[in-house]
Amino acid sequence: MQARKSFFCAVLLTAVAIAIPTLLFADHEEGRNRQRERHRNSDHRSGDLKPVTDPGYKEHCGACHFNYQPELLPSRSWKKILVQLEDHFGQSFELDQESQKAVLGYLEANAAERST
Repeated sequence: MQARKSFFCAVLLTAVAIAIPTLLFADHEEGRNRQRERHRNSDHRSGDLKPVTDPGYKEHCGACHFNYQPELLPSRSWKKILVQLEDHFGQSFELDQESQKAVLGYLEANAAERST
């Protein structure tokens, strides 16, 4: 009879030792799945920054580097960058007066202090 109780206790203890971690990990996996589902259903692609829409800015600035969204800097910073094109981050860049004025107008109109 004593051997039977010992065997039953050993089986019960083993079952509990297996069940508890299984239940804990199953709950964790369910939480991860819920989080993935929320992320998948959210509109994370819309972002807060508007895409660059000005063809002149895309053409002149995007020819050498990524077209940074105007909202990333205030208008005074964009103006400073365009005024110092002869030393544009170690490079010399020439932009005719008309194009420079058009690009600056776009950047200032969509700069950080004017973004929504």
